[in-house]
Amino acid sequence: MTEHQARELTEMIMAYFKVNYKVAKQYERVLGTKQLKQIKDWHKKGHQNGD
Repeated sequence: MTEHQARELTEMIMAYFKVNYKVAKQYERVLGTKQLKQIKDWHKKGHQNGD
């Protein structure tokens, strides 16, 4: 994973859980592959619509 991809993943987690950067990095360490995939899918669907 590149640095850019890692930052993008952290930002997705921040948006999904509505947490700050530091908390998102902690979540990133404990979330499983399945949960990370769900977050990525949620992000792709367009979370800007208020979801």
